[in-house]
Amino acid sequence: TVTGTYASGASPSPSPSPSPSPSPSPTSTTAPVASHGCPATAFRDGKTHVTGTHDNMWCGGTAEYPASPEFNEEHKIQCESHYVDPVLPVPSGYAFDCTGECAPCVYTTNDDGNYICKIDNALKTTGCAGTPSHPATTTRTRLMGSLGAGQFMGCWTALDGYAGDTPKDKCESYFVDPVDPDIPDTYTGGCSGGCSLCIY
Repeated sequence: TVTGTYASGASPSPSPSPSPSPSPSPTSTTAPVASHGCPATAFRDGKTHVTGTHDNMWCGGTAEYPASPEFNEEHKIQCESHYVDPVLPVPSGYAFDCTGECAPCVYTTNDDGNYICKIDNALKTTGCAGTPSHPATTTRTRLMGSLGAGQFMGCWTALDGYAGDTPKDKCESYFVDPVDPDIPDTYTGGCSGGCSLCIY
Protein backbone atom coordinates (compact mmCIF):
# COMPACT_ATOMS: atom_id res chain seq x y z
CA THR A 1 0.00 0.00 0.00
CA VAL A 2 1.34 3.40 -0.98
CA THR A 3 0.50 6.36 1.21
CA GLY A 4 2.15 9.49 2.58
CA THR A 5 3.10 11.25 5.81
CA TYR A 6 1.89 14.82 5.55
CA ALA A 7 3.92 17.72 6.89
CA SER A 8 1.09 20.26 6.66
CA GLY A 9 -2.27 20.83 5.06
CA ALA A 10 -5.13 18.45 4.41
CA SER A 11 -4.72 15.17 2.56
CA PRO A 12 -6.00 15.67 -0.99
CA SER A 13 -8.42 13.40 -2.81
CA PRO A 14 -6.32 11.59 -5.42
CA SER A 15 -7.24 10.52 -8.92
CA PRO A 16 -5.21 7.46 -9.98
CA SER A 17 -5.24 8.09 -13.72
CA PRO A 18 -1.77 8.94 -15.13
CA SER A 19 -1.44 12.21 -16.95
CA PRO A 20 -0.67 11.92 -20.66
CA SER A 21 2.75 12.65 -22.07
CA PRO A 22 2.97 15.71 -24.33
CA SER A 23 2.67 15.03 -28.03
CA PRO A 24 6.02 14.18 -29.62
CA SER A 25 7.74 16.33 -32.17
CA PRO A 26 11.20 16.35 -33.83
CA THR A 27 14.11 16.97 -31.51
CA SER A 28 17.57 18.45 -31.23
CA THR A 29 19.94 17.68 -28.40
CA THR A 30 22.46 19.35 -26.14
CA ALA A 31 25.11 18.04 -23.78
CA PRO A 32 24.01 16.13 -20.66
CA VAL A 33 23.86 18.01 -17.36
CA ALA A 34 25.33 16.64 -14.13
CA SER A 35 22.87 16.04 -11.29
CA HIS A 36 25.26 17.63 -8.74
CA GLY A 37 24.46 14.96 -6.15
CA CYS A 38 20.66 15.34 -6.26
CA PRO A 39 19.11 11.84 -6.44
CA ALA A 40 15.91 13.27 -7.94
CA THR A 41 17.70 14.33 -11.12
CA ALA A 42 20.36 11.61 -11.32
CA PHE A 43 18.61 10.19 -14.39
CA ARG A 44 20.07 13.09 -16.40
CA ASP A 45 23.67 11.91 -15.99
CA GLY A 46 25.10 10.58 -19.24
CA LYS A 47 21.87 11.16 -21.16
CA THR A 48 21.07 13.54 -23.99
CA HIS A 49 18.89 16.57 -23.27
CA VAL A 50 15.61 17.14 -25.17
CA THR A 51 14.29 20.65 -24.64
CA GLY A 52 10.54 20.09 -24.19
CA THR A 53 8.36 23.20 -24.00
CA HIS A 54 11.38 25.42 -24.67
CA ASP A 55 11.09 24.65 -28.39
CA ASN A 56 8.44 21.89 -28.53
CA MET A 57 10.83 18.95 -28.67
CA TRP A 58 9.88 15.72 -26.89
CA CYS A 59 10.84 12.09 -26.31
CA GLY A 60 9.02 10.82 -29.39
CA GLY A 61 11.17 12.95 -31.66
CA THR A 62 14.45 11.33 -30.57
CA ALA A 63 14.15 8.82 -33.45
CA GLU A 64 11.59 7.38 -35.84
CA TYR A 65 9.34 4.99 -33.93
CA PRO A 66 6.87 3.33 -36.32
CA ALA A 67 3.80 2.16 -34.44
CA SER A 68 4.32 -1.52 -33.70
CA PRO A 69 3.16 -3.98 -31.02
CA GLU A 70 6.59 -5.66 -31.28
CA PHE A 71 9.29 -4.75 -28.75
CA ASN A 72 12.45 -3.31 -30.35
CA GLU A 73 15.62 -3.28 -28.24
CA GLU A 74 17.36 -0.67 -30.42
CA HIS A 75 14.39 1.69 -30.10
CA LYS A 76 14.40 1.20 -26.31
CA ILE A 77 18.11 2.03 -26.03
CA GLN A 78 17.73 5.10 -28.26
CA CYS A 79 14.63 6.34 -26.44
CA GLU A 80 15.92 5.86 -22.91
CA SER A 81 19.21 7.62 -23.59
CA HIS A 82 17.28 10.94 -23.45
CA TYR A 83 15.52 13.13 -20.91
CA VAL A 84 13.24 16.19 -21.24
CA ASP A 85 13.74 19.55 -19.50
CA PRO A 86 11.53 21.55 -19.23
CA VAL A 87 8.14 19.82 -19.22
CA LEU A 88 6.23 22.92 -18.07
CA PRO A 89 6.11 26.27 -19.88
CA VAL A 90 9.10 28.38 -18.82
CA PRO A 91 10.26 31.99 -19.29
CA SER A 92 13.02 32.99 -21.65
CA GLY A 93 16.45 32.55 -20.12
CA TYR A 94 15.46 29.28 -18.44
CA ALA A 95 18.55 27.58 -16.99
CA PHE A 96 17.59 23.95 -17.86
CA ASP A 97 17.97 23.03 -14.19
CA CYS A 98 14.73 21.01 -13.78
CA THR A 99 12.88 23.83 -12.01
CA GLY A 100 10.44 23.70 -14.94
CA GLU A 101 10.09 19.92 -14.38
CA CYS A 102 12.28 17.32 -16.06
CA ALA A 103 11.74 13.62 -16.71
CA PRO A 104 13.51 10.71 -18.39
CA CYS A 105 12.18 9.22 -21.61
CA VAL A 106 10.80 5.68 -21.33
CA TYR A 107 10.07 3.06 -24.00
CA THR A 108 6.65 1.63 -23.20
CA THR A 109 3.28 0.72 -24.68
CA ASN A 110 0.41 3.13 -25.24
CA ASP A 111 -3.30 2.40 -24.83
CA ASP A 112 -3.55 0.51 -28.13
CA GLY A 113 -0.61 -1.76 -27.30
CA ASN A 114 1.95 -0.15 -29.61
CA TYR A 115 5.42 0.66 -28.27
CA ILE A 116 6.20 4.39 -28.02
CA CYS A 117 8.80 6.71 -26.50
CA LYS A 118 7.31 9.09 -23.93
CA ILE A 119 7.99 10.98 -20.71
CA ASP A 120 8.16 8.80 -17.60
CA ASN A 121 5.57 10.62 -15.50
CA ALA A 122 6.47 8.64 -12.37
CA LEU A 123 9.98 10.16 -12.37
CA LYS A 124 8.96 13.70 -13.34
CA THR A 125 10.53 16.11 -10.84
CA THR A 126 11.69 19.63 -10.15
CA GLY A 127 14.71 18.29 -8.32
CA CYS A 128 15.69 18.26 -4.67
CA ALA A 129 13.91 20.88 -2.63
CA GLY A 130 14.74 20.25 1.00
CA THR A 131 14.25 22.75 3.79
CA PRO A 132 15.78 22.82 7.30
CA SER A 133 12.45 21.68 8.75
CA HIS A 134 12.13 18.79 6.25
CA PRO A 135 15.67 17.54 5.62
CA ALA A 136 14.51 14.11 4.38
CA THR A 137 13.29 15.75 1.19
CA THR A 138 16.88 16.50 0.14
CA THR A 139 17.46 12.82 -0.72
CA ARG A 140 14.08 12.06 -2.33
CA THR A 141 12.54 12.70 -5.72
CA ARG A 142 9.81 15.33 -5.72
CA LEU A 143 6.31 14.54 -7.02
CA MET A 144 4.22 17.58 -7.97
CA GLY A 145 1.19 16.88 -5.78
CA SER A 146 -1.61 19.40 -6.24
CA LEU A 147 0.29 21.08 -9.09
CA GLY A 148 -0.16 17.93 -11.22
CA ALA A 149 -1.66 18.68 -14.63
CA GLY A 150 -5.33 17.76 -14.29
CA GLN A 151 -4.83 15.40 -11.34
CA PHE A 152 -3.05 15.08 -8.02
CA MET A 153 0.45 13.68 -8.59
CA GLY A 154 0.68 11.71 -5.37
CA CYS A 155 2.80 8.90 -3.95
CA TRP A 156 0.99 6.17 -5.92
CA THR A 157 2.35 7.62 -9.17
CA ALA A 158 5.86 6.62 -8.05
CA LEU A 159 4.94 2.99 -8.79
CA ASP A 160 3.12 3.60 -12.10
CA GLY A 161 4.46 1.00 -14.49
CA TYR A 162 6.93 -0.37 -11.92
CA ALA A 163 7.56 -4.11 -12.25
CA GLY A 164 10.63 -4.47 -10.02
CA ASP A 165 10.97 -6.46 -6.82
CA THR A 166 11.66 -3.57 -4.40
CA PRO A 167 8.45 -1.49 -4.44
CA LYS A 168 8.98 -0.30 -0.86
CA ASP A 169 12.42 1.15 -1.66
CA LYS A 170 11.09 2.68 -4.87
CA CYS A 171 8.06 4.25 -3.18
CA GLU A 172 10.02 5.60 -0.24
CA SER A 173 12.50 7.41 -2.47
CA TYR A 174 9.79 10.03 -3.22
CA PHE A 175 8.05 12.90 -1.50
CA VAL A 176 5.10 15.10 -2.53
CA ASP A 177 5.28 18.91 -2.58
CA PRO A 178 2.80 20.60 -2.42
CA VAL A 179 -0.06 18.65 -0.87
CA ASP A 180 -2.25 21.65 -0.02
CA PRO A 181 -4.99 22.64 -2.50
CA ASP A 182 -5.19 25.95 -4.39
CA ILE A 183 -1.42 26.40 -4.70
CA PRO A 184 -0.49 28.97 -7.38
CA ASP A 185 1.31 27.77 -10.50
CA THR A 186 4.27 29.98 -9.53
CA TYR A 187 5.00 27.77 -6.49
CA THR A 188 8.56 26.43 -6.70
CA GLY A 189 8.64 23.98 -3.78
CA GLY A 190 10.26 24.20 -0.37
CA CYS A 191 7.36 22.62 1.55
CA SER A 192 5.51 25.89 2.29
CA GLY A 193 2.58 24.30 0.40
CA GLY A 194 2.78 21.17 2.56
CA CYS A 195 5.02 18.13 2.06
CA SER A 196 4.42 14.38 2.30
CA LEU A 197 7.09 11.70 2.57
CA CYS A 198 5.88 8.62 0.69
CA ILE A 199 5.65 5.40 2.73
CA TYR A 200 4.82 1.86 1.62
